[in-house]
Amino acid sequence: MINSPIFQVDGNLITGFDLYKNETPAWENVGRYATELYSGEAVKLIKEHPTGEPMFLYMAHTGVHAAHRGRFLEAPQGRVNSLKYIIEPNRRTYAAMVSKLDDSVGELVDALRERDMLSNTIILFMSDNGAPANLDALYPNWGSNFPLRGVKGTLWEGGVRSPSFIWYSQFQTNPRVSDQFIHITDWLPTLYTAAGGDSNTDLPVDLDGIDQWNSILWNLASRRFQALLNIDERERSAGIITKFDTPDPTRRTWKLVVGSFGRGNVDGFYNDVRSPLNPLYDYNRVINCKAYRALTTLFEPTTKEYKMADMRRQATIDCRDASPLDRNFEPKCTETPCLFNLDRDPCEKFDLAPNNTAIVARLYNTLKVFRRSLVPQIHQPLDLPAANPARFNNTWSTWSF
Repeated sequence: MINSPIFQVDGNLITGFDLYKNETPAWENVGRYATELYSGEAVKLIKEHPTGEPMFLYMAHTGVHAAHRGRFLEAPQGRVNSLKYIIEPNRRTYAAMVSKLDDSVGELVDALRERDMLSNTIILFMSDNGAPANLDALYPNWGSNFPLRGVKGTLWEGGVRSPSFIWYSQFQTNPRVSDQFIHITDWLPTLYTAAGGDSNTDLPVDLDGIDQWNSILWNLASRRFQALLNIDERERSAGIITKFDTPDPTRRTWKLVVGSFGRGNVDGFYNDVRSPLNPLYDYNRVINCKAYRALTTLFEPTTKEYKMADMRRQATIDCRDASPLDRNFEPKCTETPCLFNLDRDPCEKFDLAPNNTAIVARLYNTLKVFRRSLVPQIHQPLDLPAANPARFNNTWSTWSF
């Protein structure tokens, strides 16, 4: 619910309203559910947009982020009550939040259908990182990255690998599960090309992103062979993924991890939510949802139940030796770099550095090259007296430039 969140800063409880519409505090929305509010505004934009003009709509939901201490998760109580088969109460509320996110997607797709814009629209749904699945996190949300290792903020796959989907009526092989290597920076040149631009001539040559539109449109190999995950000179950690052009498809994707976020205290496996008590996946709910029904106006038949089941199997990562009970957080990469073969070991259980020193040296040298252009982090001390919302009519506001 939209309200004035409470933050604890150096032992002080600070509260302030932080929702703005453009540059004006949106007090009129106090008490509304944020997911519903954002969805309504987005639908309004779609309905008011001239259909003959291009449109770019970026919608960043705050659900399913945690809120503030004392009330990390919130969802309409009726939706929470409909999920009573989920025993753990926080996990149940989290599922209700995801369910409201599902509703939002359906409302937007249906609005595009109503305006006859759907057939010429590209829909991209993505996240920016993994869940803070460790319950001792500053702001836990009871999400799960399992069976991937690590949480939000770490360099493990659970922190940096994010499931996404993209839809467009002109995709040449649709639907499919894609394992194409795509970095978040690729979306700028990719969508620019998709919208009719020429990323080779119109965009700066030093962009981090790579135009992947043809790879996605025609289901071709990704044009990306490398992704720098991070170099944190304060935490003394870094990570990089590189694909090698080798005949063996099980020895192409290598990841080097140097150091560890949080001194290695969040390097484990968290929130294995698999249970024999979980109900079977309900394909009928998919078939009857707004988004699916809207898409049937363009394609008949759409994705059938057997195809959904097959795609779910393809998209499922199964690391049988990844155990949430492994509290030793092995292998540790805080002393020496770790090397993982993500083709065979996406859950990062087996450090192959000792037997692959040439690959380690190659990736480590690449990190050193990137390190030369690193812009050092700025340590900005907290200025609570100046930033206190009490100075700005109990709102969080810009207080310094």
